[in-house]
Amino acid sequence: MPTDQIKNKQLKIGFVGGGPNSGIGRTHLVASRMDNKFILCAGVFSKNFNKSINYGISLNLKKDRCYSNYNEMAKKESERLNGIDVVAIMTPPSSHQKIAEAFIKRNIHVISDKPFAANLKQAKSLLKSINKNKKIVYALTHNYSAYPMVREAKKIVENEKLGKIEMINVEYVQDWGNGTLINHKNSKENTILASRKKYSGHLFSFKRDRNACLSSRALYYRIKRKKDFCRY
Repeated sequence: MPTDQIKNKQLKIGFVGGGPNSGIGRTHLVASRMDNKFILCAGVFSKNFNKSINYGISLNLKKDRCYSNYNEMAKKESERLNGIDVVAIMTPPSSHQKIAEAFIKRNIHVISDKPFAANLKQAKSLLKSINKNKKIVYALTHNYSAYPMVREAKKIVENEKLGKIEMINVEYVQDWGNGTLINHKNSKENTILASRKKYSGHLFSFKRDRNACLSSRALYYRIKRKKDFCRY
């Protein structure tokens, strides 16, 4: 679909991830229905095919639109006359890049949960795929910067009403570890840097004074740098 037509029609959307026990999946589902701009038509909701089918059916999807994996979904949906226009990705951070590229090469628009990618190599590959395909729109869901209070805070900083900002403290509290203290011994790859640090990093870059230092409590350990005393 040409990008200039996106605003003028209800888009057929598919989900990758966001199964029955996924909090973020429910969030995406509710958000997609709020303004009647999207209609859920297909999805891969679990690595367990039966769970994916059962959950899809509970959302009023047809059985043949509930897939076992994202590659199958990208291929079959791109071949259908009534296939999805856009896919929403809500899976673990390390999988975002490869899932997005599977749909990009099929000319299907992408709405990806953050982060963009799990590492620099993935990020470069995904950026190359996005820039190469002029037919698609890629959206990354950094939604906090759209909050009215955040926008107002940005104006206050830009207008220098607070004077020169030397440090910004960002805290993100969420008991997603089921009460377990997350540290370098029990965390998986990208658990903290990609899953939680992205919030503080994005908001910091959105409204910061370029000379300010970030103090973020989204992490449970420090990465020491020689040039400054910022905590990450």
